[in-house]
Amino acid sequence: MTDVQANLKLSAEQLCQKSGSNFSLSFFFLSNEKKRAMQAIYAFCRHSDDIVDQDVPGEVKQQQLGEWRIELDACYSGDPGIPMTKDLWECVSRYNIPKNYFEELILGVEMDLLQNRYHTFDDLYLYCYRVASTVGLMCIEVFEYTNAETKKYAEYLGIALQLTNILRDVGDDGAMNRIYIPLEDINKFGLDEQALLQKNYTAEFSNLAEFHAQRAEAYYRKAASSLPAQDKKSMLAAEIMGEIYHAVLQKIRANDYRVFERRTSLSKLHKLLIAFEIWAGLK
Repeated sequence: MTDVQANLKLSAEQLCQKSGSNFSLSFFFLSNEKKRAMQAIYAFCRHSDDIVDQDVPGEVKQQQLGEWRIELDACYSGDPGIPMTKDLWECVSRYNIPKNYFEELILGVEMDLLQNRYHTFDDLYLYCYRVASTVGLMCIEVFEYTNAETKKYAEYLGIALQLTNILRDVGDDGAMNRIYIPLEDINKFGLDEQALLQKNYTAEFSNLAEFHAQRAEAYYRKAASSLPAQDKKSMLAAEIMGEIYHAVLQKIRANDYRVFERRTSLSKLHKLLIAFEIWAGLK
């Protein structure tokens, strides 16, 4: 039995515990009811990713994504078949989360099976929206926003987080022959695909990485300016997650973009300090 198959026997809470994600820290300040809902959303997203990232033939992944879509349909029909989607049904029915967010997320992870290069930032934006912004849009339903502008906050924050992931993981993604930095940007700085795949540190790479980081910074700013004042307190968990990822981006920049040598991360203490600083600032 593969890990993906084993996950189907787990509840949302069990899968979250198994994954040990940064998301669990942002759940700390939520009520138990909202925490369970967030675990259900995370579990759905985690399993979707795991289907695509497992070491099996592409046709097997496509088949499993098809089965996952069928299970999503069953969930929204009120007849989920596994523990994970039983938890999800409780979440989506309580908070009225639109089904299309989950459908878009599946389309996003499926893009990894269909393409491994992005020519323009517009192409990449669609991918980032599907795999990250949709998650934010699901989450703000649980957090119960009051102003529709908060949807733009969720979209922009998702883009910022995913752009941070892309820079942090450029070496690991290259090992899987995936390049998410747009080819037009790579060429603009006098590089080609092989320079990234071969993990060459050059002045050109540093300039490219700085350009990408500045784009991510712009989306962190757009997210911050899009969050209505009346929804700031209810977005506490999102703000914690955003600041943790922003701190990762800042650490990458401080380390002169040495992203090929090791995966940039924060200590648990650093993340806890960020969480409590955000919480204290919103009291």
